[in-house]
Amino acid sequence: MKKTFCLIPLIFSLFSCQEENDNNGTNDLLASDNCSQTAQNDAFWQYMNDWYLWNDSLVQTTKPEEFSSINDLLTEIKAQTPDDRFSYVESEQSYQDRVVNATYAGLGFKQQFTINDTEIAIILVYQDSAADNAGLKRGDRITHLNGVAVSDLTDDDGRLLSTVFGEDGVGVSLPITWRNTAGEVFTETLIKAKVETNTVMATDIIETSIGKVGYLVFDSFIPRAVDDLNTAFDAFSQAEVSELVLDLRTNSGGSIDIANQLASQIAGENVLNPVQNFLSYEYNANHSNNNKTWVFKKGDGSKQLDLTRLIVLSSSSTCSASEMLVNSLSPFIEVKVVGGQSCGKPVGMNADVRICDTRLFAINFQTKNSDGFGDYFDGLPVDCAAEDTINSDWGSLDDPLLKEGLYLLENGSCSAESEELSYKLNNVKAIKANNLDSPFTKGQ
Repeated sequence: MKKTFCLIPLIFSLFSCQEENDNNGTNDLLASDNCSQTAQNDAFWQYMNDWYLWNDSLVQTTKPEEFSSINDLLTEIKAQTPDDRFSYVESEQSYQDRVVNATYAGLGFKQQFTINDTEIAIILVYQDSAADNAGLKRGDRITHLNGVAVSDLTDDDGRLLSTVFGEDGVGVSLPITWRNTAGEVFTETLIKAKVETNTVMATDIIETSIGKVGYLVFDSFIPRAVDDLNTAFDAFSQAEVSELVLDLRTNSGGSIDIANQLASQIAGENVLNPVQNFLSYEYNANHSNNNKTWVFKKGDGSKQLDLTRLIVLSSSSTCSASEMLVNSLSPFIEVKVVGGQSCGKPVGMNADVRICDTRLFAINFQTKNSDGFGDYFDGLPVDCAAEDTINSDWGSLDDPLLKEGLYLLENGSCSAESEELSYKLNNVKAIKANNLDSPFTKGQ
């Protein structure tokens, strides 16, 4: 039996949809005593010719032995395949930390820095991390690191230097000065530690003119999300919420099983009685016998809301399993997208493939919903545009995306501000061109 994943590394800007075997999650292509670089490159090239979704685009005159690493060879392959923005490789240890253990050594937050900015915006803070214990919140701005102004920590092109947060390791300390959304300034020395990456960043019950609206900020479809989501939906069920705003603006992927669980918890009887098809995926011609269809299936012991409509908050960081959830629910309930256009990733890969100490994440299947639709490589369109200014903590009515989502629920249409923004941007492609969607983000 296999498990399927659509994952984003929690520290890096990479994302993927993955299928993983239950046999310890590994399918070794080389014996451990045959790990010369030439052998690794040859094994990778053979695998790509067999399993890669776009294997027919590979240039067969490529000489894998000429590359200094698997990653360099993959870079050459992606250059031959314009549609592939997503394949990557990483070390086995990194994979174990990121996916299996859901931990990393750091300060416990994700941040955003764009060219010509002089501050670092806090996007999210992981629970019980050094940043959380110091009181950092989403919307706060870091102004100084180790006593140096952020504006002085950029290269000649105005980009934040990769070294500003110091070494990655438990016990590394860093003095940080930040300003909160109320304008108060704080300075504390934070010490890096093992960060457990909770997947539900916030839940709230919001009283509106149409009743109680649940608000759920969901950051990653990794295994620990099973319990995190069950806790959230227990609270929503107990509060008898009648609507849901699902905030996926920072969620770049995760387990297809968990996406199925979340979708089933949202729509409930609308997809479970009778049971409907959730998702199918299709491999290349070499492996079409592996094509598979999944049905909606609620997780054990979880509550469901039986909703007939859903508001999803989105950005360009909304990717892979997040997009798949929207696409898979759309044939059965009304799903409205608010914010910025998603990243455009209706494809995935097997996560069980390893060459020596390197995990391979090469695209080898495409996902489609029950209507057979899966061609959203340009991202899912936005119903009501809103700009994520990161101006407040989760759940604040000053947040432009949440504010617009609630307006849409209460009024059945976009606000005048959203209509004006959409007019200025002209179309959903212009949303990306004008940087409405989330800029580069990273975790610390």
